[in-house]
Amino acid sequence: MGTTYPPSTLNRLPAKGGKWYVFVTKPTKLQKHPKEQVRRSTGTTDEKLAKHKQHQITQNIYAEFDKALNRDPFIELVKTYWDYASIGYSIEDASNSVEAAKAGERVFIIQTLLMRKLLTQSAIDKLFEHLDIAEAKKVRLAIEFLEDDEPNPYPARIQQRQFIEQQSTENKTVRSQNKKPDLILNATGCPTITDFMPSYLAHRKWDTISEKHKRYIPTHIKKCVEIIGDLPIDQILPTHATQIAEVMEDSPKTPPYSNATIRTYVGGLSGLLTHIHDNETNTDVNPPKPWITSNVLKGVKLEHYGEKKRSFEALTEEQLHALFKLPMPNSDRLLLSILITTGM
Repeated sequence: MGTTYPPSTLNRLPAKGGKWYVFVTKPTKLQKHPKEQVRRSTGTTDEKLAKHKQHQITQNIYAEFDKALNRDPFIELVKTYWDYASIGYSIEDASNSVEAAKAGERVFIIQTLLMRKLLTQSAIDKLFEHLDIAEAKKVRLAIEFLEDDEPNPYPARIQQRQFIEQQSTENKTVRSQNKKPDLILNATGCPTITDFMPSYLAHRKWDTISEKHKRYIPTHIKKCVEIIGDLPIDQILPTHATQIAEVMEDSPKTPPYSNATIRTYVGGLSGLLTHIHDNETNTDVNPPKPWITSNVLKGVKLEHYGEKKRSFEALTEEQLHALFKLPMPNSDRLLLSILITTGM
């Protein structure tokens, strides 16, 4: 649990019928006299069974210490990974932020650490010990989205000012899958697509959406980011939908992307924009104002992109007669008969 409490010991007490007891020394602040201990019975005289129970009893005692000291083991564990220089604000600021109120304090704190690549797999496993099932699901979604990302190492406030290559905001189609999209000057300091992903994936809307749909949405949005870049939200244009469609259509993928699949990927990014429009506000200005005033991808026509849906025609009566006159094994004839009579 990442505590600094003394380890427990297991002792057999003859005066208690030979039962085994767990002993833990109290923290100094809780002691009424030096080296005062808490003891709890394992309820058994079997040493092997007592050792099996020792861990859980110890954790229960530690939890009582935490409560008495108003201590939050989660926050103390997080402090060992929190890097103010990289993140740009304190744990207290994160806990009291609007984003934490929306996503949940623990979820938002872990997502912040994930965005800055400050957690090892071992650290992530330790943090999961402190999450309930709903929090764990939200964090897992964030991990799946960020696992292949290479985020900018600078603090958020610096990321908002910097740029790699300044270019015009005209639509620029990325024809090659091997060429990364150019970045553009973020003059307004507006958060980017990936900046908004943690709060989006933590939104309560996902509580009523199927696990399958939730699992694929991050993948769809990541694909869009690969094509148009991690753009500031206020710089996304309707033409970016067609840019995504064109690149996916030209992809060497086999089989090629269908029109329905292309619209699904663009729809994933469109869903993020709708979330931002409905739920996110720029509180850095007075009075606060929306980051975007509309979802610019909504209603963009993409019916001319991707592999078209194939249509089929039923065989004519003459074709059916010709088919059954062909020599074939009895098993094949049986299967054809089933197909015709059942519509399979």
